[in-house]
Amino acid sequence: MRELRIIAELPGRATVPLTKKRKDAKASQLTCKQLIEAIGPLADMLQPAVAVPAAPETVCAPDGLELDSYLRILRWFLEDGETLRSVAFPYEVGTHNFAGVVPAILAKRVDATWDALAPGRGSAIVEKFASSTFVAVTDRRIVTANPGNLLRRGELGPIYSLDEVRNVRGRSARGVGVRPTIDVATDERDLHWMFPGVAAHEDIDSLAAVLSEASPQAVPAPATLEQLPAADS
Repeated sequence: MRELRIIAELPGRATVPLTKKRKDAKASQLTCKQLIEAIGPLADMLQPAVAVPAAPETVCAPDGLELDSYLRILRWFLEDGETLRSVAFPYEVGTHNFAGVVPAILAKRVDATWDALAPGRGSAIVEKFASSTFVAVTDRRIVTANPGNLLRRGELGPIYSLDEVRNVRGRSARGVGVRPTIDVATDERDLHWMFPGVAAHEDIDSLAAVLSEASPQAVPAPATLEQLPAADS
Protein backbone atom coordinates (compact mmCIF):
# COMPACT_ATOMS: atom_id res chain seq x y z
CA MET A 1 0.00 0.00 0.00
CA ARG A 2 2.85 2.37 0.74
CA GLU A 3 4.40 1.84 -2.69
CA LEU A 4 1.03 2.17 -4.42
CA ARG A 5 0.25 5.41 -2.63
CA ILE A 6 3.66 6.90 -3.46
CA ILE A 7 3.30 5.95 -7.14
CA ALA A 8 -0.22 7.36 -7.20
CA GLU A 9 0.95 10.69 -5.74
CA LEU A 10 4.37 11.09 -7.37
CA PRO A 11 4.78 10.78 -11.15
CA GLY A 12 8.52 10.23 -10.80
CA ARG A 13 7.99 7.01 -8.86
CA ALA A 14 5.96 5.25 -11.60
CA THR A 15 8.55 2.51 -12.08
CA VAL A 16 6.54 -0.56 -11.19
CA PRO A 17 5.89 -2.52 -14.43
CA LEU A 18 2.14 -2.07 -14.29
CA THR A 19 2.16 -1.15 -17.95
CA LYS A 20 4.32 -2.30 -20.85
CA LYS A 21 5.93 1.12 -21.23
CA ARG A 22 7.63 2.60 -18.17
CA LYS A 23 7.25 6.07 -19.65
CA ASP A 24 3.47 5.72 -19.37
CA ALA A 25 3.47 7.30 -15.91
CA LYS A 26 -0.14 8.44 -16.07
CA ALA A 27 -1.34 4.89 -16.78
CA SER A 28 0.71 3.57 -13.86
CA GLN A 29 -0.72 6.22 -11.56
CA LEU A 30 -4.27 5.43 -12.67
CA THR A 31 -3.72 1.70 -12.14
CA CYS A 32 -2.32 2.33 -8.66
CA LYS A 33 -5.26 4.54 -7.74
CA GLN A 34 -7.66 1.82 -8.89
CA LEU A 35 -5.81 -0.79 -6.85
CA ILE A 36 -5.88 1.46 -3.80
CA GLU A 37 -9.65 1.92 -4.18
CA ALA A 38 -10.09 -1.85 -4.46
CA ILE A 39 -7.90 -3.06 -1.61
CA GLY A 40 -7.73 0.12 0.45
CA PRO A 41 -10.65 -0.71 2.76
CA LEU A 42 -9.18 -4.12 3.60
CA ALA A 43 -5.72 -2.64 4.11
CA ASP A 44 -7.12 0.04 6.42
CA MET A 45 -8.77 -2.67 8.52
CA LEU A 46 -5.44 -4.44 8.94
CA GLN A 47 -3.27 -1.30 9.14
CA PRO A 48 -4.94 2.14 9.27
CA ALA A 49 -3.52 4.76 6.95
CA VAL A 50 -0.87 6.96 8.52
CA ALA A 51 -1.85 10.58 9.10
CA VAL A 52 0.45 13.33 7.90
CA PRO A 53 2.63 14.23 10.90
CA ALA A 54 2.43 17.75 12.23
CA ALA A 55 5.45 19.96 11.71
CA PRO A 56 7.73 19.51 14.74
CA GLU A 57 8.70 22.36 17.01
CA THR A 58 12.33 22.09 15.92
CA VAL A 59 12.66 23.04 12.24
CA CYS A 60 15.76 24.41 10.53
CA ALA A 61 14.68 25.33 7.01
CA PRO A 62 14.64 28.32 4.63
CA ASP A 63 11.98 30.94 5.35
CA GLY A 64 8.76 30.16 3.54
CA LEU A 65 9.62 26.57 2.72
CA GLU A 66 6.42 24.50 2.72
CA LEU A 67 7.02 21.33 4.75
CA ASP A 68 3.71 19.68 3.94
CA SER A 69 4.96 18.14 0.69
CA TYR A 70 7.88 16.51 2.52
CA LEU A 71 5.81 15.34 5.47
CA ARG A 72 3.13 13.90 3.19
CA ILE A 73 5.70 11.50 1.72
CA LEU A 74 7.62 10.90 4.95
CA ARG A 75 4.50 9.55 6.66
CA TRP A 76 4.58 6.36 4.56
CA PHE A 77 7.99 5.49 6.00
CA LEU A 78 7.26 6.14 9.67
CA GLU A 79 6.82 3.12 11.89
CA ASP A 80 3.89 2.49 14.23
CA GLY A 81 4.03 4.98 17.08
CA GLU A 82 7.11 6.74 15.72
CA THR A 83 7.18 10.46 16.57
CA LEU A 84 8.73 13.15 14.40
CA ARG A 85 10.85 15.47 16.54
CA SER A 86 12.85 17.62 14.14
CA VAL A 87 13.29 18.51 10.46
CA ALA A 88 16.30 20.24 8.90
CA PHE A 89 17.83 20.94 5.49
CA PRO A 90 21.61 21.06 5.98
CA TYR A 91 24.39 20.85 3.46
CA GLU A 92 26.05 17.49 3.99
CA VAL A 93 29.82 17.85 3.88
CA GLY A 94 31.64 14.78 2.59
CA THR A 95 34.89 13.90 0.89
CA HIS A 96 33.20 14.16 -2.53
CA ASN A 97 32.35 17.85 -2.10
CA PHE A 98 34.94 19.05 0.38
CA ALA A 99 38.34 17.98 -0.93
CA GLY A 100 40.27 20.96 -2.23
CA VAL A 101 37.51 23.48 -1.48
CA VAL A 102 38.65 26.54 0.44
CA PRO A 103 36.42 27.62 3.34
CA ALA A 104 35.18 30.80 1.62
CA ILE A 105 34.00 28.86 -1.44
CA LEU A 106 32.45 26.16 0.73
CA ALA A 107 30.55 28.79 2.73
CA LYS A 108 29.11 30.31 -0.45
CA ARG A 109 28.15 26.85 -1.69
CA VAL A 110 26.28 26.16 1.54
CA ASP A 111 24.40 29.45 1.25
CA ALA A 112 23.52 28.79 -2.40
CA THR A 113 22.22 25.31 -1.58
CA TRP A 114 19.91 26.75 1.08
CA ASP A 115 18.70 29.48 -1.31
CA ALA A 116 17.94 26.87 -3.98
CA LEU A 117 15.37 25.26 -1.67
CA ALA A 118 13.45 28.50 -1.21
CA PRO A 119 9.98 28.71 -2.81
CA GLY A 120 9.95 29.78 -6.44
CA ARG A 121 13.40 28.46 -7.32
CA GLY A 122 13.60 26.33 -10.45
CA SER A 123 14.23 22.59 -10.25
CA ALA A 124 17.38 22.97 -12.35
CA ILE A 125 18.91 25.15 -9.66
CA VAL A 126 18.00 22.66 -6.97
CA GLU A 127 19.56 19.83 -8.99
CA LYS A 128 22.78 21.82 -9.46
CA PHE A 129 23.26 22.04 -5.69
CA ALA A 130 22.55 18.37 -4.97
CA SER A 131 24.33 18.31 -1.61
CA SER A 132 21.30 19.64 0.22
CA THR A 133 19.91 16.98 2.54
CA PHE A 134 16.48 16.47 4.05
CA VAL A 135 16.92 15.31 7.65
CA ALA A 136 14.09 14.04 9.81
CA VAL A 137 14.86 13.09 13.40
CA THR A 138 12.30 10.90 15.13
CA ASP A 139 12.32 9.31 18.56
CA ARG A 140 13.94 6.24 16.94
CA ARG A 141 15.90 7.17 13.84
CA ILE A 142 17.64 9.75 11.71
CA VAL A 143 16.01 9.63 8.27
CA THR A 144 17.81 11.37 5.40
CA ALA A 145 16.95 11.97 1.77
CA ASN A 146 17.81 14.07 -1.24
CA PRO A 147 14.97 16.65 -1.24
CA GLY A 148 14.33 16.29 -4.97
CA ASN A 149 14.33 12.49 -4.91
CA LEU A 150 11.98 12.49 -1.93
CA LEU A 151 9.44 14.79 -3.56
CA ARG A 152 9.55 13.26 -7.04
CA ARG A 153 10.03 9.57 -6.36
CA GLY A 154 9.51 9.08 -2.64
CA GLU A 155 13.06 7.77 -2.23
CA LEU A 156 14.98 7.92 1.03
CA GLY A 157 18.71 8.05 1.63
CA PRO A 158 20.63 6.46 4.52
CA ILE A 159 18.73 5.84 7.76
CA TYR A 160 20.52 5.68 11.12
CA SER A 161 19.15 4.23 14.31
CA LEU A 162 19.54 6.55 17.27
CA ASP A 163 21.00 3.58 19.14
CA GLU A 164 23.99 3.85 16.79
CA VAL A 165 24.70 7.53 17.55
CA ARG A 166 27.82 7.76 19.74
CA ASN A 167 28.55 11.48 19.77
CA VAL A 168 26.87 14.76 18.87
CA ARG A 169 28.91 17.93 18.54
CA GLY A 170 26.75 21.01 18.40
CA ARG A 171 27.38 24.29 16.67
CA SER A 172 31.01 25.14 17.28
CA ALA A 173 33.17 28.23 16.87
CA ARG A 174 34.78 27.66 13.50
CA GLY A 175 36.17 31.06 12.66
CA VAL A 176 34.72 33.97 10.76
CA GLY A 177 33.17 32.97 7.45
CA VAL A 178 32.98 29.21 8.09
CA ARG A 179 29.39 28.09 8.44
CA PRO A 180 28.00 26.47 11.64
CA THR A 181 28.11 22.70 11.60
CA ILE A 182 26.65 19.81 13.58
CA ASP A 183 28.80 16.68 13.70
CA VAL A 184 27.10 13.35 14.40
CA ALA A 185 29.24 10.24 14.92
CA THR A 186 27.46 6.93 14.29
CA ASP A 187 28.64 3.34 14.21
CA GLU A 188 28.41 3.39 10.42
CA ARG A 189 29.82 6.81 9.49
CA ASP A 190 30.36 10.36 10.67
CA LEU A 191 27.88 12.98 9.51
CA HIS A 192 28.78 16.64 9.03
CA TRP A 193 25.81 18.95 8.50
CA MET A 194 26.63 22.54 7.62
CA PHE A 195 24.12 25.39 7.74
CA PRO A 196 24.11 28.77 5.96
CA GLY A 197 24.84 32.08 7.59
CA VAL A 198 21.16 33.09 7.61
CA ALA A 199 20.05 29.97 9.52
CA ALA A 200 18.91 30.76 13.06
CA HIS A 201 21.51 29.59 15.58
CA GLU A 202 18.79 28.65 18.05
CA ASP A 203 17.28 26.27 15.46
CA ILE A 204 20.65 24.62 14.88
CA ASP A 205 21.23 24.30 18.61
CA SER A 206 17.75 22.82 19.07
CA LEU A 207 18.47 20.19 16.42
CA ALA A 208 21.69 19.20 18.17
CA ALA A 209 19.85 19.04 21.49
CA VAL A 210 17.13 16.80 20.05
CA LEU A 211 19.78 14.43 18.69
CA SER A 212 21.64 14.30 21.99
CA GLU A 213 18.50 13.77 24.06
CA ALA A 214 17.04 11.11 21.78
CA SER A 215 20.24 9.08 21.39
CA PRO A 216 20.86 6.82 24.41
CA GLN A 217 24.60 6.48 23.69
CA ALA A 218 25.27 10.00 22.49
CA VAL A 219 27.79 12.04 24.42
CA PRO A 220 27.48 15.77 23.70
CA ALA A 221 30.98 16.99 22.97
CA PRO A 222 32.07 20.51 23.90
CA ALA A 223 32.31 23.03 21.10
CA THR A 224 35.82 23.15 19.71
CA LEU A 225 37.62 25.06 17.03
CA GLU A 226 37.52 23.34 13.66
CA GLN A 227 40.80 22.76 11.90
CA LEU A 228 39.55 24.84 8.97
CA PRO A 229 41.24 28.26 8.67
CA ALA A 230 39.17 31.40 8.94
CA ALA A 231 37.87 32.87 5.71
CA ASP A 232 35.71 35.75 4.56
CA SER A 233 32.12 34.85 3.60
